[in-house]
Amino acid sequence: MEIVKARTNAEFLNKEYGTNYKAWYKSRWPYDIETWVWMVRIDGKVRDGWRNLPLKEGGMLEEFVGPGTPTYFNEKERRYRIIVDIVETSTGREYHIIGKYRYDKERSNEREHVFVKERFYD
Repeated sequence: MEIVKARTNAEFLNKEYGTNYKAWYKSRWPYDIETWVWMVRIDGKVRDGWRNLPLKEGGMLEEFVGPGTPTYFNEKERRYRIIVDIVETSTGREYHIIGKYRYDKERSNEREHVFVKERFYD
């Protein structure tokens, strides 16, 4: 796992992917036509109606626990995610690049999105 020290999402993207952002407030950044870089906290806490949890078998769960129906998710738009766990430490923020994951349509539904780790990722 690679760890990048950065104060903001923009600084992380600039360091890791060579962008030149002054600000990037979204949790997703389009890496390529099939892949998002997904910068979130994977700690089980609910934020804006969403909770992100690691699964026992090594996958990742993005779960909508808020009221209503989630509106943004479109599994056909980008079916892969490079998952980055944002960790606050005593010395500042760290971005832990966990790996590349594929959306598991069979195990997912409208409110629970399951991602499984890709076998090969550089």
